[in-house]
Formats: sequence, C-alpha cells, structure tokens
Amino acid sequence: MKPVIIENPINNWPFDEPTHHFRFDDQGISDEIVPTRRLIHE
Repeated sequence: MKPVIIENPINNWPFDEPTHHFRFDDQGISDEIVPTRRLIHE
C-alpha cells in the first residue's frame, strides 16, 4: 500500500457530529474529502 501524505488534515469538533471525512477505498485512505459523516458498516 502506497503511503498517503495528507497536507490538510480534517479537524472535526469533538462535541458535534463529524461533517466530513477522507474516503477509504480498497487501497486504504485517499486524499479525497467527502462532505458527509462516514457511514458505519455493521
């Protein structure tokens, strides 16, 4: 897996629901920002 360097990490407020996240794919984390809360897979 190729390491991903994130130049501008996401800082969500600890007392509110997250508003965006980095997309994960089969290779791992990407540098694409998704403007929603991450879905929980059960």
